[in-house]
Amino acid sequence: MGLLNGELYFTRQFRMTLSKLTFDGSTFVESLVVGQDGNGQYRDENDGNLDFSQRMMYDPTQITVDQGRNRLYIQTNEYMGWDERRRMTVVDFNSNTFKTYAGLVDRYNDYSSLSLDPSGDYLYGLAEGVLIIYQFDQNGEPYLAGDKFDSNFTRGSSTAVQDGFIYFTQFETVSKIGLGASIDIPAGQTTNSITLSAFKDPWFESDETIDVNISSISNGFSESNDVSDVNIIESTKLTLVADAPFEGVENGKVSWGDYDRDGDMDLALMGDASTGTITNVYKNNGEGGFTNTLQNFTKVIGGDIEFVDVDQDGYLDVAVSGNSASGRVSKLYINKSGQFFWRKC
Repeated sequence: MGLLNGELYFTRQFRMTLSKLTFDGSTFVESLVVGQDGNGQYRDENDGNLDFSQRMMYDPTQITVDQGRNRLYIQTNEYMGWDERRRMTVVDFNSNTFKTYAGLVDRYNDYSSLSLDPSGDYLYGLAEGVLIIYQFDQNGEPYLAGDKFDSNFTRGSSTAVQDGFIYFTQFETVSKIGLGASIDIPAGQTTNSITLSAFKDPWFESDETIDVNISSISNGFSESNDVSDVNIIESTKLTLVADAPFEGVENGKVSWGDYDRDGDMDLALMGDASTGTITNVYKNNGEGGFTNTLQNFTKVIGGDIEFVDVDQDGYLDVAVSGNSASGRVSKLYINKSGQFFWRKC
């Protein structure tokens, strides 16, 4: 079952439907939401987005609620079916459509329920010996972002994400998996340390102070959640290039490559700028910044641009495609020894 926008949803596994309960003031009334009662169908990504009135995948079971996206994620118990592929159905109440995914994970068995982390960025599940991690692309489509194998993950049935841990049930036990760095301090001690091999800090100040603190403390207490000492062994900072000639664009693309073989990465940029459509190559002058090389390229938007050594002479050529003033085009410009580009007809 799942509660979304004040509505209580549930699946009927052997009726192949998603229904909801509504309180009419005296009793709960069941109404059909998705599917056709008693009439299912094998589904996968090729079916696309389907109207709620269409038949659902066989054996819908557990529901995971995504309040932020106004969705339900429904698993299926159809493991021993004709293709043995575990499926997930996404029910989207923004468009009143559903889509079933059959190719997200391998043919594991003994799946747990799915759990969405508080940020809404990750969806977790457990299979036999593996933690499965889903993310969402820019269109909101779920995809397999990774999996972590561990023989201790045995037949998890239900999961929940809380305070940086995934808690899951296994027969008669409840276990947890840390989703981030953690410090264990044995009884009798008051301090301990941890080494972080790599992390990002978007607020990295010029005095090289790292913003690190403890997000939560369990089975103990502390006067402060601040980390007392941080030793930076190696760090990388990005510095804004002053007076760079790059134009701001929309519907654009970029590609990095050392087209003149001087050891510095140059930049190809296309898109719709405030001055009009551009397709430019900028030479990296090292400490001297970048210079627009003013190539005579067809100006396009909404396509792609890429450095690639087409003729294998050691110099990167430029391939461009997109919408130009004369229509859709695809052009190839051959690099002449790093001096200029020649359009190949």
